[in-house]
Amino acid sequence: MPNISLIFIVVFSAIFPENEGLYLALFLGFFQDVFLSITLGINILIYVPIAYVIHTLEVSLFKDNFLTPVVFLAVSTLFYYLVYFGVMFFLGGGLVFEKFMIVGLKEMIYNIPIGVFVYSKFLMKEYGFSLR
Repeated sequence: MPNISLIFIVVFSAIFPENEGLYLALFLGFFQDVFLSITLGINILIYVPIAYVIHTLEVSLFKDNFLTPVVFLAVSTLFYYLVYFGVMFFLGGGLVFEKFMIVGLKEMIYNIPIGVFVYSKFLMKEYGFSLR
C-alpha cells in the first residue's frame, strides 16, 4: 500500500520554494499520529526531517530531472521504515526487521511510480514543464 502522505510531502518539499512541505509534514504527521498510529508523534518525527532535508536541497535541484523524485521517494521511504522500526523496537514493538523491511521495499515499489506521476503533474502546474 503506498504512503500517500509521504509522496505529497516529498513532492511539496521538492517543488515549492517556501515551507509548504514542512507545514504539510507537520499537518499530515499530526493527523496520521492521532488517527492511525499506535505511538503519538512518530510520524511527525519522521516526516519533518524528510521535508526539511528535501527543502534545503530544493535550491540546488534539477526539478525536471526524472531521477529527482525517484531518489527522494526511495530514500524517504527507506528512512521512514528505518526510523519507524528503530523507535518501535526500543518501545518494545516486537517487530522482525526482515519482514518489516520487506514491507518497506514493497511500499517503495508502490511509492515511486505514483510519486513520479504526482510530481510530474505538480511540476507542470507550478513551472510549466515536464520531466526529462
